[in-house]
Amino acid sequence: MENANSRFDPSQGIDQLGSLLTGIYDQYENWAKSKGLNYTVFAILYFVYYREHCTQSDICAFWGFAKQTVSTQCNELLDKGILSIVQDDGNRRRKILTLTEQGRAYARPFVEPVRTAETAAFQSLGEELGRKLVEGTEKFYAALAAALTGSDKDKAV
Repeated sequence: MENANSRFDPSQGIDQLGSLLTGIYDQYENWAKSKGLNYTVFAILYFVYYREHCTQSDICAFWGFAKQTVSTQCNELLDKGILSIVQDDGNRRRKILTLTEQGRAYARPFVEPVRTAETAAFQSLGEELGRKLVEGTEKFYAALAAALTGSDKDKAV
């Protein structure tokens, strides 16, 4: 635990945060692997399971996956009858992904235990610390995005 009188070192904080985020990612990846799932497939199933309508682009934006990676995995899930795809009535170019009945049954034992574990872990923080974690992360995200966006002059040629 850090002494209240010691100075905060942003470099150490950044390193520690990076290590923690990597560790959190590793928890999900290792859990998926232990269940015989590719991490990308798990992430797709998790995302679609808790949303009524989503697209491959939504999945890419949320998880930071490459379009080709998501497309390949979604096509495999479509072929297996786990996902279905329909055109959006409001935008003919938009294709909406949903889990089939078989897909929901397939995904349930993978995604629900993870959601339960996430909820328990978050609740263990208590309301105040939970709110501070989200607020602090949002502020860090916004500040980092602003700082990186402002550095366009340093683009590689």
